[in-house]
Amino acid sequence: MTRIFGDIRLLVIASLCAFSATLAHAQPYPNKPVRVIVPFPPGGVLDAAVRTTTQRLQASMGQPFVVENMPGASGNIGLSTCARAPADGYTICVTTNDTISINPFLFAKMPLDPRELVPVQRLVWIDGVIFAPTSAPYSTLPELIATAKSKPGAIAWGSFGTGSTGHLYMSWLNKERGIELLHVPYKGSAPLVQAVLGGEVQAGMLATGILSQHIKSGKIKPIAVVGNKRLDSMPNVPTVAESGVDFYIPSWFGIFAPAGTPKDIVERLNAETAKVINAPAFATDVLTPQGFRAATTSTADFAKFLKDDRAAGEKLVKIADVKLD
Repeated sequence: MTRIFGDIRLLVIASLCAFSATLAHAQPYPNKPVRVIVPFPPGGVLDAAVRTTTQRLQASMGQPFVVENMPGASGNIGLSTCARAPADGYTICVTTNDTISINPFLFAKMPLDPRELVPVQRLVWIDGVIFAPTSAPYSTLPELIATAKSKPGAIAWGSFGTGSTGHLYMSWLNKERGIELLHVPYKGSAPLVQAVLGGEVQAGMLATGILSQHIKSGKIKPIAVVGNKRLDSMPNVPTVAESGVDFYIPSWFGIFAPAGTPKDIVERLNAETAKVINAPAFATDVLTPQGFRAATTSTADFAKFLKDDRAAGEKLVKIADVKLD
């Protein structure tokens, strides 16, 4: 008899636990702060855009979205932490195509499989530009290539890190055009800009928002837009395709969550972030000044897009012939 009562008590306790779990999930999401991992250092244009976006999300969803910068290993440390967090919607991450579509082919060993993260929302396109100091003797991409061909190793091309998009694009140019641009990596975009202003490097590739004030002041000149169309802010600057270089990988950043995150939570985050990004005032105040364009889509279309994007990333790494340990 005692054993029977004991079994009944265990059954009741188990039922109560199951009911509590169901009740907890039934509560409106979110009902506590959401952790947002950014796998890059603070202070860059991506970090600023993420913080502004999460402020808007906090206002619309009623809970704090707490940004945590977690740089290291070209973004792999932050993404690994995100992937291994509980799949309950209270840890998400915001990252770029570099980490999701390029790193898996760039690194000999990856600490995570991208399938450990579920795509939530593609937020924005990042308009990039190939640039040079105004003192450079070339003002177009063909002129830069011609100079590099006539003077191998004379042009130092700066990037914000080995294996970054700027580095891979430079390596691709070297291979495809038979030139020798000298790669000089820096620990971030801000040191790279200072290196250009100081005359340490003679070319590079960055998001337009990082360079805009220096372009306006005449200290840096844009050579070619790394995109599929000219920019409204630089209507006289041709695209790389118009400059005779027919290879372009779109740069973007988006939201991901640990695999297994409930679909209703993923869809809620997708819808709420779309409202924030597509608001006209947000474009005027935040996106356009930084060289960003809204790129929101459905979760299903984002997943389909990633397949093609990863194929392009694999192609770029293969042609550039760059590998990291």
